[in-house]
Amino acid sequence: MPHEDLVTAWEAIEAKTPLQTRLLNYYDGIQDVAYPRSQIADLFRGQAWDFSQNWCAVVVDAALDRMNLRDFEHEDETIQNVIHAIWEDSELALVSDDIHEMAIVVGEAYLIVWPDETGAPQAYANDPRMCHVEYDPEHPRRMLWAAKRWRDDDDHLRMTLYYPDRLEYYVSRRASTEQRHGVGGRTDVSTGDIAGPKSMVPADPPDAPNPYGQVPVFHFRTHRRCLKSDLEDVLPLQDIVNKLLTDMMTAAEYGAFPMRYIICSMDIDPTQMVVKPNGIWHLAPGEGETASVGQFNATDLNNYLAALESVTGTIGVISRTPKHYFYKDAGTSLSGEALIALEAPLNKRIARHVAALSTTWKQAMAFMLEIAGVPADSLVMLHPNYDEPATVQPRTSAEITSLRVTAGVPLLAALRLEGLDDAEVAMIEAALEEERANIPTLGEEFVPVLPQDIEEDETE
Repeated sequence: MPHEDLVTAWEAIEAKTPLQTRLLNYYDGIQDVAYPRSQIADLFRGQAWDFSQNWCAVVVDAALDRMNLRDFEHEDETIQNVIHAIWEDSELALVSDDIHEMAIVVGEAYLIVWPDETGAPQAYANDPRMCHVEYDPEHPRRMLWAAKRWRDDDDHLRMTLYYPDRLEYYVSRRASTEQRHGVGGRTDVSTGDIAGPKSMVPADPPDAPNPYGQVPVFHFRTHRRCLKSDLEDVLPLQDIVNKLLTDMMTAAEYGAFPMRYIICSMDIDPTQMVVKPNGIWHLAPGEGETASVGQFNATDLNNYLAALESVTGTIGVISRTPKHYFYKDAGTSLSGEALIALEAPLNKRIARHVAALSTTWKQAMAFMLEIAGVPADSLVMLHPNYDEPATVQPRTSAEITSLRVTAGVPLLAALRLEGLDDAEVAMIEAALEEERANIPTLGEEFVPVLPQDIEEDETE
């Protein structure tokens, strides 16, 4: 019988993979056609006809562009230097982008931390379709164990179970014979033709000690109650957008130009009555009808454009993405205050994500510092720093600061309220002190000129 935890992890990964693959594909622009293909394929005579506007990427990237983990902060300068070395060595600036992308698109992300061959801590973002974490039902924040499943270079399926005291390794009895395939341009996460956890046996070596006393897998979730993607409510609307766009392109191909007809006495071959630009239909006259010419009205494509605009606007409302991300001229005439108000729902969405992810980031960095030999009791003041998501309006900020100073708030306090950190405020304070030191006093500035001085100057 397979290991019970191995079976649990296998089934959990299998259960979530189809939905997460669909979400990632929609984000990457590889989107299902939710409406019948056959009729459109007949119209386009087998030619390429998949049309889409990828608004899913806009919804995700609008948040990602403003969700930047800048660094980690600690009050101890020595520990801060260690943090900086870890940040650079593990490329955490890039890793954090991958974590945030996965968390927004599928609702969760995984970071595995372990020392490299030199003993230095390394952190790797992992595809959520490869990982699973099991929590204590009695204490939902306590992680019992974690698992990762993947295909190696020899097409064997491998699985690692991570426990606080050990790591267990498993491998499939045989290699998969199925061809590798990517999903949305990403890592191949398929199991191929390997049939379930019963195909897995202990690898060589079967296990290894975990000297750190905790599971080295960190589970990032944007929502704790359940996995929830920012695209969950957008996918049906994206399908509608693609359908409308396909209909518009069909109409543009066959009806966006006037078709002419001639009514005259002549033999008519119905197969020659083809809809095409500059095409003319010959129609047989009715009884008593004379020869005549005319044309059919072209299809008005504005009907489709209006519908597309309506649906994309709905996507913005549901996903709390400002309308100027969807319409090119929507934000050109807005004042700074109006733009801030328009972006407030997006900034709140980002703030909720940052609050949900920051605790896990702190735990991950604390574990990396522990690997680097930093005492655990010194990590209380560790804090992840994110950039402010709101759009910076320099003029508006300056006016607010000026009003605060006028109202009696000290300048340095007003600058802190504006969002400047202690280092920036200290730099401004030093500049002000230097400026005050260089201003001459009234006595130094006033030097009397005596008559004898003027005579001496004229003599010279």
